[in-house]
Amino acid sequence: KHPDTGVMTETPLEQFHVVPGETYRFRLINALASFCPVTLTIDRHKLTVISSDGEPFDSVVVDGIQSWAAERFDFIFTANQPQASYWLRIKTSDGCLSDNVQQLALVHYSEPSLPKEPRPSPDSPFPDELIVLNQYTKNCSNDNNNSICFTHLKAKRKADSSVLKPNADVKLFLPLGTYEVSGEELFESNSYNGFLVFSDKLLTQKVDTINYMPPPSPLLSQYRDVNASHFCNRDNKPDHCEDYLCSCTHKIDLPLNQVIELIIIDESTSPKHTHNIHLHGYAFNVIGIGILPNGNASSIEKAQELDKKGLLQRQFDRPVFKDTLTIPIGGYIVIRFKSNNPGYWFFHCHFAHHITTGMNLIFKVGTCKDMP
Repeated sequence: KHPDTGVMTETPLEQFHVVPGETYRFRLINALASFCPVTLTIDRHKLTVISSDGEPFDSVVVDGIQSWAAERFDFIFTANQPQASYWLRIKTSDGCLSDNVQQLALVHYSEPSLPKEPRPSPDSPFPDELIVLNQYTKNCSNDNNNSICFTHLKAKRKADSSVLKPNADVKLFLPLGTYEVSGEELFESNSYNGFLVFSDKLLTQKVDTINYMPPPSPLLSQYRDVNASHFCNRDNKPDHCEDYLCSCTHKIDLPLNQVIELIIIDESTSPKHTHNIHLHGYAFNVIGIGILPNGNASSIEKAQELDKKGLLQRQFDRPVFKDTLTIPIGGYIVIRFKSNNPGYWFFHCHFAHHITTGMNLIFKVGTCKDMP
């Protein structure tokens, strides 16, 4: 149902038929490309979440699951309520709560019928006392009984012991942010930067001050066809980066079989937009999630200072594995993996208007001789 016009789709609601006393396993796949998270609930039922992104962890019982673009969750629920029909609800949440976008389905214990409770309207809020997994408006550094973060969970499988050592072999700080670009820069001859028009501004996205441009040829098969001048990173920037939009095929070389720690920081100033990070080729360990103090906008300098003082939150007790993780607004995440899978691996924000406007980079793991 459109929240402004009231127009409703004529597609019938999905229906799930259950048998009293039986337990059911669901897989939730968030196939959205928006920066909006959604929360899933089933009226009067607890959800036992057992894995995310295909990686199992010790089960946790919640009332709702908040998911972001590209995340996957496995959960089970038991049909242990009075025989009736119940609403399964998926609704925008956190910064998009006021957008009032929702979808419904029906869980039937017996013959199909509408639930006794009225159909939830798109603007009806979730109860405040709901226990929700993955709700990033809460600070994961603090104890909050109603919000469970991935740093509170324990993985079923053991991480490589070297990944859990106090200091990683390679530590990288990667700030993510937005760059307002002029028309002269954007439409310079022979340049083809992606951009977004927002509030009469031309915007591009960047990782570590660099706006990503794809290479002219596939790197895995035709690396030698790409001129070295196409590549850059923080330590090797083109001259024009001092005064203009810094665009290139952003590539960071990583040594093979080393422990890599990424500290990824949200430098955006928007109170609504965050970043949902996806890494190809690896399942990383979630070591830390937190919000940096003093203001909405974070900075690499602030994160580096706190890291030197040991004030960035980290935990090494059976950290969960993920391949997709959201950075809190004005916050950071700390992830680790062992670089034992050689190749050219894409790292990007999973929101459509960020990935298409430059919030990406490539990790080259190993040398060309190591490639399959």
